[in-house]
Amino acid sequence: DNIPQLLILNKTDQIDPVFNGLLQKRYPDAVLLSAKNGDNLDALTRRINGELFRAMECRVVIPFAEARLVSRLYETAQVLSEEYREDGILLTIVISGEEKYLYEKYIVQ
Repeated sequence: DNIPQLLILNKTDQIDPVFNGLLQKRYPDAVLLSAKNGDNLDALTRRINGELFRAMECRVVIPFAEARLVSRLYETAQVLSEEYREDGILLTIVISGEEKYLYEKYIVQ
């Protein structure tokens, strides 16, 4: 049973903050959130991307001559930001491990 799993504890807006702290200590790998208030949804997204889809955030510079790749990234990755520079288009993306190898040569620190 090599199925990835996440423990997600919802409705944290309905309990005392002290109890939230106790839950976090008892279940350190759990994501505590409030879907109603939107609290901690970003942490849930990061965990899903990182653990279930093995996605990672990285920055790539796509040369203008290969700008067609930008369209592909918008289809296959989550584009967080886009900036035009002299050397090309700088994108901050969240991309799956399966797709990342296609853009290895464009990754910058």
